[in-house]
Amino acid sequence: MLLLGGYRIAPAEIERVVRAAPEAADCAVVGTTDRTGLEQATVYVVPRDPARPDEARKAVRSALRAGLAPYKRPSRIEVIDELPVTANGKLARFRLRPGPGGPVSSPEGGGPVSSPEGGA
Repeated sequence: MLLLGGYRIAPAEIERVVRAAPEAADCAVVGTTDRTGLEQATVYVVPRDPARPDEARKAVRSALRAGLAPYKRPSRIEVIDELPVTANGKLARFRLRPGPGGPVSSPEGGGPVSSPEGGA
């Protein structure tokens, strides 16, 4: 459960709306804290067409606006190539959370995945 603006939100509720977007192949929602210490939701999206990440971001943003109340919407949308998994094949949400030293890195350990997308 995420605590966003005093409301308890299930990540699965956000993920269900994002997966309904035609351009999103898969997604994961994680909670992070902003600079002021408040919890915020970030959705990581794997696009159906990796060559068109901007289309996936737009489709997800539209789906979130149509399917969720404003207080339930994630504050950031990140487009990544694939979701990180553990050795057992389960989603490794802990790898999506930012490290103490900077922005979120790709699952392979490279640079930032994409720039933050606010106002979702």
